[in-house]
Formats: sequence, C-alpha cells, structure tokens
Amino acid sequence: VTGRLIPPGAATLARSSRFLIKHLDDVIDVGVDGGRVIARGSNAPSSGVRQLSRTSVGVAQDIETGLAATVQFKDLSSGAARLVRQLSSKSRVRIKSGSGVHVDDLQQASMYLNRELGVAMDSQSRLVVVRGSGTQVRFRGSDRPLVHTHPVFRTKPTHFATDIANADEFVEAVVDWSGSVTHFNRSGIVTSPSVSPINNYGYVYRR
Repeated sequence: VTGRLIPPGAATLARSSRFLIKHLDDVIDVGVDGGRVIARGSNAPSSGVRQLSRTSVGVAQDIETGLAATVQFKDLSSGAARLVRQLSSKSRVRIKSGSGVHVDDLQQASMYLNRELGVAMDSQSRLVVVRGSGTQVRFRGSDRPLVHTHPVFRTKPTHFATDIANADEFVEAVVDWSGSVTHFNRSGIVTSPSVSPINNYGYVYRR
C-alpha cells in the first residue's frame, strides 16, 4: 500500500464526522483559557489512569473554545478502544509488525483521553504511539514523528507555530477532533503534499 494521500479519503472523513456529530449532541460549555499554541514535542503525562468499562465516559475539551463533548467507551471503534486501554497505563505503545494505526482510531482515542496523541517511527523503524498531555506530545530524539492530534474541533494555521519550528523537511500530518487532516513541514503548512504519512486507506505507515 502506498502512502500517497492528500487528506484521508471520503469514507474516512465520513466515518469521523458520524462519530463527532453523535458525541457533539451532548455538548458542555465549560470554558477554558483560549489562545494557547498547540505544540508537538513536550511532555508525556503520568496521571489520568482509570478503570475502563463499557459504561466509562471521557470528555473531550477543546482547549481553544472551551467546548466539550462526552465520549462513551462503548461507542469507540475497536482500534480506538485498544489504544485507550493501552495508553491508560502506558505513555508509549509499540504497534505490532503488520498492524497499523488508523487516523480515525487515533482521533477517537485522543478525544476519549482528552490528550494529544502522536505516532512516530522509532530508531528500529517500528511504529509507536505516544501519549501526550492536553497540549503537546513529547517524542524521543531518535523518533521520526509522523502524525499527531490537536485537541480542537477545528484546526487553524495559528496552531502550527511550534509544530513548524520543530519540524524538518519531511512532511508530517495533524488530525483534529473533526477528523480533518493538515500536513506541514519546516517550510510551513503543505496544502498539496506529494507524499503523506497517511496512506489511501487512512492508516499511518512506516516510511
């Protein structure tokens, strides 16, 4: 499978939109300080671990607008539920060879955990998922970051200042909580990338 993609296909976006619309039915206006820059590359948290069951509920809070949506564990995709279980007790999870990470699963897990999540290729060319904080993800110096989430329902160019400052010539991708994908590298936002870290089926792939 090649990795040539400009954002994920229509089926991927439709799946993300259905999930988001369902959970925005129960929106809570909680209010937070807005205007914080979302950063790739800072701290892996140790708190927030809890017991999980089908009745468990997460709250995804947009760090810019303060809007929040409830996310029920039973409504997560199987891939997202697996990520939530793993990342509830670990800050870094290796993906088995032959498996992948779908951006929809990453988006849903990020919403449930109310944290940024990142996917990178480690020094041994293995895919890893990294649990971040509410505003950033810390990758190891030997990692090659591929994709990370932004904890907002609508991505804006102003959210990429730190991402672009930390990037190199390789194109990376951000997926927000609406399922929209934005590409960037050290030159800025890339509107028409020739190569993406997300393939045509919506999976993050090793490159």
